Amino acid sequence: GDLRYAMRFEPGQRGLSFWSQDVNQAWRGEPDTQLTTQIFSDRGIYRPGDTVHLKAIVRSSYGHLPELPKKDGGFPGSLTVRDAQGREILERSVTFSELGTADVTFQLPDGVTGGYNAQFDFTSLIEEIDPDTDVDNHYDRFAWFYFPVADYRPNTFEVQAEAASEY
Repeated sequence: GDLRYAMRFEPGQRGLSFWSQDVNQAWRGEPDTQLTTQIFSDRGIYRPGDTVHLKAIVRSSYGHLPELPKKDGGFPGSLTVRDAQGREILERSVTFSELGTADVTFQLPDGVTGGYNAQFDFTSLIEEIDPDTDVDNHYDRFAWFYFPVADYRPNTFEVQAEAASEY
């Protein structure tokens, strides 16, 4: 049947808080459809010249339920990688699967250490799934992953010690 709702108003309350009622609404012009991207790598730190393996998983949501960004197959994106000095070391197109995932492999240059970042760009996907939106309002059209590159050596020795079981 009919849905009915009741809300309690507190003294001095000036309006309804839709957020507390689990009602989706745009906030300051944010689009209703939003992308969520999870990016992870095979390691926590890399050396100059190493090969990096990234995995990205993209979901869209309208309201609170995550779903695949497209119902009818994969979609394009792009990847830009910058070194610790902000120089672009890679720019490439990436094709995401029908499950919203992509695997990317690339080799780091020799020499530059520090914090690197990989940026995925989903502008074309947003234009396709939400053609009436202003893509500039979609802060979610980009997803970043930061990873350190350092000259490091594995431990050359390991110290082992035993403690008394009682003190």
